[in-house]
Amino acid sequence: MPLPRAAPAILLGWRGRLPRGRTRTSWLHDEAGSSPVTAIGGVAMFLVFVLIATQTTIHLFGSSRVGALALEAATRGARADGAPCAAAIAWADQRLGGSSRMAVSCTAGPDDVEVRVYGPSPAPALALFDIATGLATLDRRASVRIETFR
Repeated sequence: MPLPRAAPAILLGWRGRLPRGRTRTSWLHDEAGSSPVTAIGGVAMFLVFVLIATQTTIHLFGSSRVGALALEAATRGARADGAPCAAAIAWADQRLGGSSRMAVSCTAGPDDVEVRVYGPSPAPALALFDIATGLATLDRRASVRIETFR
């Protein structure tokens, strides 16, 4: 027994008649022009955007952490008796760990202690955009006044 003429439309989800202005052949060819190549391109672009978002989040986290470390080291150096830079650098190196790629420098004046923490970003994919943005490195400074009791 042959299928009625509207059988493909019913099998694909249409009940009854096809919409006005549509024939069976035009309705079945609405997907013309989509191919696996465009689908793969769309998925690739989505994954690139996810990679950039993830690397930006990691860079922002690292930047925040390095800034907080510089401020805390400067505060500890300002509170230290004697050599403020030795105390600040020792504390920062201990917090960074022995195998860290970050470097710490300190300058102490008569009124303040300045600590600089610098090194490569923890997000290596952002180095591709370093030409215009400078995202491949982290460089944070913190300065704290030395206050003494009189």
